[in-house]
Amino acid sequence: MQRLRDAATVAMDHLGLAGVGHSNAIALSGRLTSDGFPLLLGGPQIGHSVPQGFMEIGLHGAGYDVTGVALAGTAGVQIGVANGRAWTVTSGGDDNQDAYLDILDPVGHPGRYFFDAGWRPFDCRVEIIRIAGAPTTSVNLCQDVHGPVLDMTGGTAIALRDATRQRTARSLHGFLALDRAGSLGEFVVAARGLGGSYNLTYADHEGHIAFAHVGPVPRRPAGDNPFLPHPGDGTDEWQGLIAPDRMPLVVDPAQGWLANWNNKPAPGWENSTDGFWQWGPVHRGQVLIDQVRRIQPHTATITTLEMINRTTGQTTETPVADESNVVVQQLLPALLQHLQPSADPRLPAIRDLLTSWNHQRTDANADGRYDSPAVTVFNAWFTSFTTQYVTPVLGPEYSSGGTDENVTANVTFRLLQGSRATLPLAADYLHHVPLGAAVTSSLIAALDQLAATRHTPVTARWLTPTATIDWVPLGAGTVPATPFMNRGTYNQIIALGPVVHGENVVALGQSGDPRSPHFADQLQLYATWRYKPMHLNGPDIDDHTATTVTIARA
Repeated sequence: MQRLRDAATVAMDHLGLAGVGHSNAIALSGRLTSDGFPLLLGGPQIGHSVPQGFMEIGLHGAGYDVTGVALAGTAGVQIGVANGRAWTVTSGGDDNQDAYLDILDPVGHPGRYFFDAGWRPFDCRVEIIRIAGAPTTSVNLCQDVHGPVLDMTGGTAIALRDATRQRTARSLHGFLALDRAGSLGEFVVAARGLGGSYNLTYADHEGHIAFAHVGPVPRRPAGDNPFLPHPGDGTDEWQGLIAPDRMPLVVDPAQGWLANWNNKPAPGWENSTDGFWQWGPVHRGQVLIDQVRRIQPHTATITTLEMINRTTGQTTETPVADESNVVVQQLLPALLQHLQPSADPRLPAIRDLLTSWNHQRTDANADGRYDSPAVTVFNAWFTSFTTQYVTPVLGPEYSSGGTDENVTANVTFRLLQGSRATLPLAADYLHHVPLGAAVTSSLIAALDQLAATRHTPVTARWLTPTATIDWVPLGAGTVPATPFMNRGTYNQIIALGPVVHGENVVALGQSGDPRSPHFADQLQLYATWRYKPMHLNGPDIDDHTATTVTIARA
């Protein structure tokens, strides 16, 4: 299973899809905005490929009046503005997959497996794969009652059951229904018809804001262990799906805001076992939430959401450019709380540097290095502490920059909280070393290593090189690298007043054709945190129409 997961990761990287699943969203009610009407920020992230996967379109007529973006090649608008309503989508991250172990028939029938007290044949076909510049190859693909067979070894086969499988058409119909929705109620009904695991954040000109967590989630038997494969013989089957009206839904919260960066959709919601969905007290969503909480009543404008989007997208990752692991806002104060500055003459100045730092990684003078050495020092400190005290207990895959590093951050935070942690740790991570001594010695070790590797004890020279987005070409055009930003590959900011207006930017541009002037004409807007106006009503669209093509039925 790990081999298959690693292969999938390599393939996603090759296609520029490593950033998929890092979308964010904000909705503000009129209580927080300067004009008394809602605002919405959408930042869906679908990776850094050339061409981009998003296509900016508008549908006006035949029951539709919607503008936004669609995944290239799909029908309708998946994220946008329609009928005085605006919405955006983030990945939901539910645990909707399980692996099943099939017992193969050992007596002359390798094509059969045991299920429900009898032997059944696999459903198999030969798939011919034609590869440009390489010989044609063939693959034998099989499935059992649970789903596709991932591997057969010896007397066992591994099959994957996925609650979202064969629901793609359902999602396409669901998004078309979102485009047509004329009320919040109709929007919720349409959202609950989607076939994938999604969070939808919504605002409308009637003053409503809402959040809906949707998609098929299995009901598993009591005592089920989601971390282990299940017997494929029919004795450990799902007990149906959670009913759509039992999924998390929030409408017009008293706090006046909603924020999501793939964080847990509701208190007590079951954690997923899949990658970065390891929710906990340390999660990048907290960066977004902390900023929204600071908005004073009757002050927010489109500019406010622009600033929040930029501040969030420039908050230091650990390591830098690791989109999933944004931990500084919680772990740095927790580490500083236990620091013993008298242990080393360098520590008081380092403490002051880190305390005064705003957690941002910016390059204002464009010299190719982030301006503050605090970026370097914090990441080195976190790595030093976790390498010495956390990773040896959890295992190498939990190292900084590893597959399951969000677990590492949460364990570290609970370790620093000690008895105050909501979920105290049972393992002995410190091996009787006092917590203050462990925190302090790990910082001293980090400083020693930085002085050695940077060939200077001068902290001001410990600057981290800036990271870039290297847009992965898929065979149709290329674009230059741009400064790294932890943000959506599409952004829209919508003001839901009596006259709905907004702005957006889609990297790289509206066209997927490298011969078009619109192939990458928004790349500089995107790379410099700028936006362009959206054209959302008939007269505005007419004023900006460049060409018209009339299609007549033959």
